[in-house]
Amino acid sequence: MESVKSKKWWDGLVIFSLVAGIICFGFVFADSFSDHDKILHFSAHFGMSFMILSFTYAFCYLKWRMGKWSSYSVSILITLLIGSIYKIIEIWGMGLLHNYGLGRSLVISGCLTSLSQNIAGILAGMLIIQYFFSNRVVLLQSKLNHEVENEY
Repeated sequence: MESVKSKKWWDGLVIFSLVAGIICFGFVFADSFSDHDKILHFSAHFGMSFMILSFTYAFCYLKWRMGKWSSYSVSILITLLIGSIYKIIEIWGMGLLHNYGLGRSLVISGCLTSLSQNIAGILAGMLIIQYFFSNRVVLLQSKLNHEVENEY
């Protein structure tokens, strides 16, 4: 009985932390809703990070049969890597890197704002995976394993 209460308390704390992170990194720190362009920019970074994390997590967890936390780690790393590559290409394409150098170019291009919005998308992906799909994914995976064992 005590472990059930402890698990519920822990799950509530994790949900609260993820939602607080989404609010802070997506809305407060990034100033995402002050005008139309910022809303559009937020939607792009948040949505793409959410999508990349979700797909890479599903691929790692279901296809490669990695553990839950290993799948999260690889998914977060890949999402941040793709976001960083995108931002470098964006800075290079705007000609900022040649004119201002890397440090100033990151400030002008809004790199920290984009990173904050990407982190909000990552946290939202983790929230959806953990609390809406994790039990069904485990059941689906065990069903698929059972079917594969019966074929042989």
